[in-house]
Amino acid sequence: MLVNHARTILLNRAALEMAAVSDAEYIPPAFTPIRTDDQILIGFKNTVFPAGIDLSTENFILTALMKILHAPELESYTLMFDDRVTYTTDLSNLSELFDSRVSIDTTYQGAASDIEPRYVITEAGRPQALGLAGEHVWTFTDVDAYTLGINYSKGGKTEVQVVDRAGANRTEDIPLVNGYLTAYFNLPSNTLTGTYRIVYRTHIPPAYTPVDILTNLERFLVKPLALSTIFRDRGVYSTELGELKTIWLNSKEAPLKLGALILAYLVQMEWTRRTSTS
Repeated sequence: MLVNHARTILLNRAALEMAAVSDAEYIPPAFTPIRTDDQILIGFKNTVFPAGIDLSTENFILTALMKILHAPELESYTLMFDDRVTYTTDLSNLSELFDSRVSIDTTYQGAASDIEPRYVITEAGRPQALGLAGEHVWTFTDVDAYTLGINYSKGGKTEVQVVDRAGANRTEDIPLVNGYLTAYFNLPSNTLTGTYRIVYRTHIPPAYTPVDILTNLERFLVKPLALSTIFRDRGVYSTELGELKTIWLNSKEAPLKLGALILAYLVQMEWTRRTSTS
């Protein structure tokens, strides 16, 4: 039994591995990721969490899927492993996960600074490549009256001169994600005054929605033995597995079909966990 049992097994990563991920949920410290040689189970997991994404994107996809698994028609199956959860199960804000969001944290140190951090998002330019999804963090620090130091979580450190020496009330635009996110600073004093540390943080939602996941899983399940493996009766949760198969076969709602598939996969992974430690 595990707190956040279904969520922990679906992610299948150790607590320490996710410790640095913003918005990560509780993983029992004693949980050991489940190992399997079953190529169907490996392929299923790799379809849900595609290659090339970072841990923050895995966590994002997981959060969206858990909201589906806690839909009224599926929640009892999600909680059959263990009904203790620490995360929000509200399905109503699922679409909000895919909204653009940027946070700015500003710390002024020592000498006074009157610079004002700003940004512009161009939704039409939102990256579609999965490799660009996930959390991005830029830390701006003072270098001199015209120059910023920038430390980018995915690209190292640099210094950029962004102030027109002839005098301007704002910096030049500073592209953070080309075509999508641009930063700039208003400059009441026409220079980068004072000592400061300004952190821009954004999470780019993956262009990989639950509908995409279901579509790809349906293609994957055409493989020989794939569907029979996912719904194989292992002698644990047999009744529930049969009910999940009925939902998968008969439901006309994509989220319920996806949820039934994932829960059946979790039964197989739970059986693997139990038998590998017995």
